[in-house]
Amino acid sequence: LYVRGGTSGLILGNQDNTTTVQIFNGYIKFETNDGTEKLRIDSDGNLLLKDAAGQGNSLVHYIRATDSSGNTQYQLGMISSGNQDLYLQQNKNAAIRFQTNGNTRWKIDGDPGHLIPEVAGVVDIGSTSAEIGNVYIADDKKIFLGNDQDVEIYHTNHLNGSFIKKSGTGIFYFDFDGDFIIRNAAGSERLKCVGPRAEVELKHTGTTRLTTTTTGITVGGEVAA
Repeated sequence: LYVRGGTSGLILGNQDNTTTVQIFNGYIKFETNDGTEKLRIDSDGNLLLKDAAGQGNSLVHYIRATDSSGNTQYQLGMISSGNQDLYLQQNKNAAIRFQTNGNTRWKIDGDPGHLIPEVAGVVDIGSTSAEIGNVYIADDKKIFLGNDQDVEIYHTNHLNGSFIKKSGTGIFYFDFDGDFIIRNAAGSERLKCVGPRAEVELKHTGTTRLTTTTTGITVGGEVAA
């Protein structure tokens, strides 16, 4: 054991001084491999993992927790020499929890790895002033609405169609203040239009053929038996 002290700090190391712990005013530094710094605790209490090259894909340091047999249980850090990704590993079939103010808000379950809230119906994704961007849903995957998943919105590749499905005994409402229009994908033809005064228009290839009024209907064209 090598010990060296002075007015500015203290150095503890092995006999040839290649592996040391250096305690100075403001930080504690750990060195290995001929004086290469690997770890530092700064004056603010931050834990800094140091890399010899200090750049690029060479950053492969991590914080790891192991069991009594040395098997990795949890790991955080850049653990791959092939990229610069940050890895948060949970090697047990257990959840990764995200907490604020001492309470779990979200968690990723162990298998199959779903992102789910800790309490149903409490947390939001986005807000009225901080909306998220696009949401992409694969073929034959659904958006479910309601505690009993009464409403489904999905596109199926099997039938090459898109569906809004309502199950159960409840009523399916369309509430709106302006016009309600069903159009083709190009928006060039209206199939039906409902106005705010309950006026209904039925069109054929862009031409209005029937319109409801307060006294009855108006026909745009001939009526054939």
